Amino acid sequence: TMIHLPRVEATLAPLALLTKTVYLPWIKLQQPDARLIRLSEKNNNWTFDLASSGDKDQNAQPSSWSFRLDNILFDRGRIAIDDKVSKADVEILVD
Repeated sequence: TMIHLPRVEATLAPLALLTKTVYLPWIKLQQPDARLIRLSEKNNNWTFDLASSGDKDQNAQPSSWSFRLDNILFDRGRIAIDDKVSKADVEILVD
């Protein structure tokens, strides 16, 4: 598991949807627990290749929708980093 979030709260500004914008003034992550692992230069658990689907339409237009996020709030979080390349084993606590 890369991240565990017991609770997430967010505020959505509904009027922004009229202009094709998903606008979150704030999102609050309560007790997030993230574990970042890198086994080699090319193998880690935080890189996602979402755009590499094989069925791309070369003539497709980009989406007219946009996303805006102003504030991210953390409540008692933990980040653990296990990096086999640099031999780093770090734990960060956010209170």
